[in-house]
Amino acid sequence: MEEISRRKFLADVSLLTGVMVCHLPFRALAQGSGNGEEDLLAVGSIDGCVYQFDLKTNRLKKKVSVGFMPHSFIQNPKQEERVWVVSGWGNLAKEVDFRHGKVIRSWKAPSGFQIAGHGFHSSDGEKVFFSLLNLETGQGHLVGYHAATLQQTFECTVVGAMHQCHSLDDGTILLSSSGIRRPHGIPRSGPRLEKSSLVRVTGDGKVLGQMFIDDMDQVIGHFSVASDGTIIALTCPRVGANVSSGSIYVSQSEKFSLSKLTLPADVGSQLHGEFFSVAIDEADNCAIASACGNGLVDMSAIGRGVLFDFRACKFLGVVPLLASNIAYDRARRQFISGGNGELFRINKKSLQLERIPAGKDKLGYLRGPHSAIIRLKGTV
Repeated sequence: MEEISRRKFLADVSLLTGVMVCHLPFRALAQGSGNGEEDLLAVGSIDGCVYQFDLKTNRLKKKVSVGFMPHSFIQNPKQEERVWVVSGWGNLAKEVDFRHGKVIRSWKAPSGFQIAGHGFHSSDGEKVFFSLLNLETGQGHLVGYHAATLQQTFECTVVGAMHQCHSLDDGTILLSSSGIRRPHGIPRSGPRLEKSSLVRVTGDGKVLGQMFIDDMDQVIGHFSVASDGTIIALTCPRVGANVSSGSIYVSQSEKFSLSKLTLPADVGSQLHGEFFSVAIDEADNCAIASACGNGLVDMSAIGRGVLFDFRACKFLGVVPLLASNIAYDRARRQFISGGNGELFRINKKSLQLERIPAGKDKLGYLRGPHSAIIRLKGTV
């Protein structure tokens, strides 16, 4: 067994979970993708680059400089090689050709606005949307653009600040709202206007409904939606709140309400900061959400990943993490996360991190808050 570089990391993790970090070969766990397809893991680094890993060969394929720490990734469903790399609380997004490993073009937030870290493409690939923060009012805006020309075509707002957003299968849009509005300040600080919520709107911006969380100390930042409509929402503590960590909420689509995942007391006491990223294994009805403070910018920080049954809303266990990014690779049926110059597979049965050997590849500090599986349907 190979020790990770920090003895303190192992000691602290062992106290909480009884697990260790193993060095195991990165083998395929199930069938791979089809002929001519490429499965790439995209993860950002503090050196301002996007690292693309080939999940078939387990090696670094390309490294693309974008000039900022990538926060999230938006793949075009019709031109799958084109991926927007989005900054978190900055003013830039860059579209990258993942097949050739180069920046195609840049987009800058309008004057007086800041990018809030996330976005999505319409299902036809014709429009791209970004979540923005109005720096004067503190209000969240979802703004849509024609994907080819970047001419604005859509805009809607929420009561508080907005972070993550998703397009749903029925054509509606789901948005996060902090319920807090503080001009020129931290989006999760300031006076409450309403409880934090998920807001569902139509394609023309009409509000259809809201799901509120029953906790004035928590703010929804990130969420994900399973294929059956189940929603997993993650929160962070409101600035000034007397709580140390965020929470996990789960909703079935037919109820359109959020239920808090109950954690054992000894687990909850070990969690700190924001629940940041979530990855879903639909085949086994489980998900892992990362609780990593502020994305583990502190290189000595230790994070946790909470494993749970998202359909039964039941806690299953805890795994150690070195960063908040986490993705689920369906072809090989594995959870993957980055760390300090390394990639790890998360073994959900043993609750262990398993190192993915990097060979001679020199990796940066893979501390991007989110990662993504990018599937390219054929090479040219």
